[in-house]
Amino acid sequence: MPVRQEINNAIRTALPDVDQAVLDELPLVEFGRGDRGDLVTPIAMPLAKRIGGNPRELAERIAGVIREKPGKLDEFVDRVEVAGPGFINIYLTRHFWEGLIRTILSKGPRYGRSKIGQRRKVQLEFASANPTGPLSVAHGRQAALGDVLANIMTQTGFDVSTEYWVNDCGNQIGKLGESVYVRYLHALGERSREFPADGYQGEDIRELGADIAAKEGRKYADMTPEQAVAELGRLASDRILAGIIADFKRFGIQHHTVFSQRTFESEGHVENLLERMHDLGLTYEKDGAVWMKTSDYGDEKDRVLVKSDGTWAYRLSDIAYHEDKFNRGFELVVDMFGPDHHGHTITMQSAMKALGHPVETVRFLTVQHCTIIRDGEKINMSTRSGKIITLDEVIAEVGVDVARFIFLTQKPDSHLDFDLELVKQESLDNPVYYIQYAHARIASIIRKAQEQGLIDPAEMSRGVYTNGDSTHLGALEDRDIGLVKKLARFQPVLEKAGTELEPHRLTNYLSELAAEFHNYYTHCVVIGDDRALTLARLQLVSAVRVVLANALHLLGVHIPETM
Repeated sequence: MPVRQEINNAIRTALPDVDQAVLDELPLVEFGRGDRGDLVTPIAMPLAKRIGGNPRELAERIAGVIREKPGKLDEFVDRVEVAGPGFINIYLTRHFWEGLIRTILSKGPRYGRSKIGQRRKVQLEFASANPTGPLSVAHGRQAALGDVLANIMTQTGFDVSTEYWVNDCGNQIGKLGESVYVRYLHALGERSREFPADGYQGEDIRELGADIAAKEGRKYADMTPEQAVAELGRLASDRILAGIIADFKRFGIQHHTVFSQRTFESEGHVENLLERMHDLGLTYEKDGAVWMKTSDYGDEKDRVLVKSDGTWAYRLSDIAYHEDKFNRGFELVVDMFGPDHHGHTITMQSAMKALGHPVETVRFLTVQHCTIIRDGEKINMSTRSGKIITLDEVIAEVGVDVARFIFLTQKPDSHLDFDLELVKQESLDNPVYYIQYAHARIASIIRKAQEQGLIDPAEMSRGVYTNGDSTHLGALEDRDIGLVKKLARFQPVLEKAGTELEPHRLTNYLSELAAEFHNYYTHCVVIGDDRALTLARLQLVSAVRVVLANALHLLGVHIPETM
């Protein structure tokens, strides 16, 4: 059983008179930073507020039970100290840290996995770009965040399915059809119809209209404008969708499901939901429209579901779609939206609550925009005007590895500046290069050790030096143990990233680990005159290599052997 779990159990043993549900809500044990304990817990302070009493005395009571070292704690806990108003600092033995190196080397690609998700069925919808134009960098950021979050949640024990919701009907597809129709007519030499003021002006729409004219001749010109616009809207959205799927694939992403709104609505799901909401007393009529009582469930006001002209409001289809997710058996539904959807997320949460779904089963993540910087200047973008930097252009300029990593360096709800010139530099100022170089440097150290005959090929597995008996680890010094402590944080970081839906935690950790290793390498000689220390350090850097590789794999970033 992991040491944190052992200590969590000891804490519960120390507090038999406290409701276990209360303890579940409070912070238990986390790996510490600096010299204030290898493991720390502030539990005594919030617990004292809940149940009364002095937090310092409560901390001493808990620390006393841990000091008694029940179970395996005798092997792992060196000392326990209470500090400040009630912090409990726990220091672990050398035996524990040496054992962690062995664990990392033995588990290899499996190191970092956990069962915290308990196989809970999760549906993660992300980067649902409208099929009206190519993927922008904003879509790319959502795509990277969603894909890596799915990887992390799967690694930590969730059963994850990813989905792309295709908004391939409604007003925007009508506007797309009208835009293509005018460009098509212009390609035929007919200029009588003006381009819509709010149409899609991108060069891709001009090229699409010309391509259709070249292949189909006057087929659409001979139709009524209404029929031509409808057909060209469907044709254009299908073609653009195919391009979007190809761009996703080039970016290393393939959703498990591509879900068409057009098909979904044609199957009667929206009408069925509307009837159900009426039966539940959630709707009413006013001014010729149908409204939902969303204000009763947390929204700032009631919302229109069916307009006075009989057409559906966008939110009605979206509510039906999310209800369908639960009908498909998902226990947690997670959506990624752009910043312009903030009000919509509140409405959706209210609607799901009204339909009987607990708040914690529906999570909406707001992903802020990404600003592209070139030569120190920010590039202004507009999807409707066609002035955008596409994801494909960014990939072509900086590569998939860099694009994926940079998109993940900030919290989803924080704005992101993407400096194209910086990330193209092959220097330690480039965060992606910095991390990949750490892995390549370790691979070079291992190759050198093999060339010098220090490592028996039989003691190698998956490119790392395992040395099954690990008899030399006792030679490690304090600086070596400091590096091991950074490795211990990997699984907790993954668990936090997965449960809090914050994949940027992994990139931040990876940057810290790379910095820790490069600093270590500057001050410590791995292959030196002391054979026992050399072999121990070869195992240590091999363990670092395992964690770097596992993390890069989750990020979908190339793991280099040389640079």
